[in-house]
Amino acid sequence: MASNTEQREVEIKLNAEQANASIKDMAAGVALMNNQLAKMTQDDPRRQQLQRDFQVLTQRVGAARAEMKTYVQTEEEVRAATEKLNKENQQVILNGQKLNSSYKDMKASAAQARKAAA
Repeated sequence: MASNTEQREVEIKLNAEQANASIKDMAAGVALMNNQLAKMTQDDPRRQQLQRDFQVLTQRVGAARAEMKTYVQTEEEVRAATEKLNKENQQVILNGQKLNSSYKDMKASAAQARKAAA
């Protein structure tokens, strides 16, 4: 009986040893490990270790995705805060212009009152 077996080797670097691994690369590793698990027999001695590695990598991919979402959310929050600050600054400028205008009006009114009294 002919055996149709396939042997693949996957290198996984954990504990941030491979800093440049992208989420896409890690997800590809998860998919490959899942494929290998599906092809392995239940009594394969390497299955338990592969399952543990699969779980660890799956958790790391989830954590990396959550971190990316947090970064994007933080960037959006910074943008919103900047826009709010810009609007507040515009209001301060407008209020300053109104005060300056009011002061000029008061000076002009005072000058007219002095002329009328003289």
